[in-house]
Amino acid sequence: MRFNKSITVGLVGAFLFLSLFSATPAHGILGDINGNEIAAEVSDVVMFLQYLFSDGPPPWVRNDADVDNCPGINLGDVIHLVDYMIHGTPYLFPPVGTDLVVPSGIKITTGWVIDAPGQIVTMEVKINTIDQPDLYGLVIPLSYQNLPGQVELRCDYISFLGTLLADEDHGYKIDEDNKKVLIYAYPGISTDSLIIPSGSEGAIAKIDFEVLSLGTPTEITATYYPPEHTMLLISKPDYEAGDPPGRMLLPEFSPKYVGDVNCDGEVTISDVVYTVNYLFHGGPPPCGP
Repeated sequence: MRFNKSITVGLVGAFLFLSLFSATPAHGILGDINGNEIAAEVSDVVMFLQYLFSDGPPPWVRNDADVDNCPGINLGDVIHLVDYMIHGTPYLFPPVGTDLVVPSGIKITTGWVIDAPGQIVTMEVKINTIDQPDLYGLVIPLSYQNLPGQVELRCDYISFLGTLLADEDHGYKIDEDNKKVLIYAYPGISTDSLIIPSGSEGAIAKIDFEVLSLGTPTEITATYYPPEHTMLLISKPDYEAGDPPGRMLLPEFSPKYVGDVNCDGEVTISDVVYTVNYLFHGGPPPCGP
């Protein structure tokens, strides 16, 4: 995972949200210590040594600095990086081709935005890690592109207040031209703390959409975010010797809450009324597929 510095400022009431992290490509660049997206340069070695011995800034992404096949970030990684640059050691660890991404049972749930022109509709992005691993970071790209006949949306704001990520380093990008958003979270460049423990369930972000047109509900879906983002969950902060698989997990993605037949983002008694009205009184059918 790679995270570049940026500043995003949003105002919700009297709350000032300040983020110092912005995500770029979801794959790692091993040996890129200084975050310039070029691996194994002299400047990477210099920054690495300054971090270890002179209180210099930490590596941009800890995953990319742990290259010696041993847990942790230390002088062994510097030596292995220099050996790789000068003598052509076979590879940095984990070796190219190692499968770091595996499917998981972690569930990410979004929803549908219904016909409400001129209104701001809030949709929660939820996660369920019950009986699943701890998480150390995540990148979630979503699309709100409407199909012909569906409501057109404009992403107004993304909030983390009251969510599982409220106390973590988090941020977002909004690409209104392509109708995409990117939500990301990381515990901090120089720490190994969890962001979402195993067994958690709840919202990780709240997205405010302005509804611009009439139409059928628009589905919020998982997508790719240019240039290289995909949906990923980090289950281990660093490469662990002899156990590279499973550092990044692919979640199960559901665009709709089960039982939310009226697509209002919640499962309530109104869904029962809606269903009864459809089955016995000729009311409208459940929204979505």
